Amino acid sequence: KPAKIVANEYGTDIRLFQGRFGINFTVYKDVSTNQFLSLAAPSGSGYTTYYVNAGKIVNNGVEFTVDADVVRNGSFVWKTAFNGSSNKNKIVELIASDPGYVIGGQDEGFDSRIMAGGSFNDLWIYKFARNDAGQIILDPKSAIPTKAQNETKVGNVNPDFLLGWNNDITFKNFFASVLVDAKFGGVAFSKTEAFLDSYGVSERTAAERDKGSIPINAIMGTTAVTSIDPYTYYQNVGDRNRIMEPYVFSRTNVRLAQFVLGYELRSKNEKAVFTNATFSLIGRNLFFFYKK
Repeated sequence: KPAKIVANEYGTDIRLFQGRFGINFTVYKDVSTNQFLSLAAPSGSGYTTYYVNAGKIVNNGVEFTVDADVVRNGSFVWKTAFNGSSNKNKIVELIASDPGYVIGGQDEGFDSRIMAGGSFNDLWIYKFARNDAGQIILDPKSAIPTKAQNETKVGNVNPDFLLGWNNDITFKNFFASVLVDAKFGGVAFSKTEAFLDSYGVSERTAAERDKGSIPINAIMGTTAVTSIDPYTYYQNVGDRNRIMEPYVFSRTNVRLAQFVLGYELRSKNEKAVFTNATFSLIGRNLFFFYKK
């Protein structure tokens, strides 16, 4: 049978001062059930997979926009808009008869699992193996960092909150637009950095080689270790299916997402080949105001 989605949404749209100031606000809750899933067939059934309707997924969120015509004075116009959104995803149930059922699995040191109690895009990785004091445990024979026996959930890829602030300014034939974008919460994972470190071609590994050692809070047997050889460290931390803990980063940042500066050329000659032409300089993701 088809999947079922029950959506509830409540919102308001308010315009004031002859439409020059507006507020739009929406809250919603979506409940999805009867997801179409493929499962491994029981041994001896003669089939490899079978299909079921299962699962219950809930999304709660809020969205808002506040916009205004700050200046509207003849040839000079300044419009601004501020918007934000947040969505919380929860997998309430996947397979009722098997509460521990998991979709997805380990993939070269990390994975995204779909399981009851979690959310879509949860990130699981291997961390360093540590003792109760928080020291990294080194192998007693090879002195290399060891990884934890099981993966650990380190967060979700999706930000907790998104914000945007856009300003459009026009003066006669000139125009400009500035967009500031902000993300708060969420984690990112860089497999590229893991590979570059393992191959010894990243800026980080070059700097550590120049220093001759890497500071580390570790223990080998009963002996505390405070430094480790860069080659030994990165050869056993980066690359595939190793320790991905150093390559998880916060997605929290505030950036200049776009800047536009332009000029509109208007022709008064109705017989001209072009009646209007626009020239603009556009830059995207130019710099960070803040990043965690």
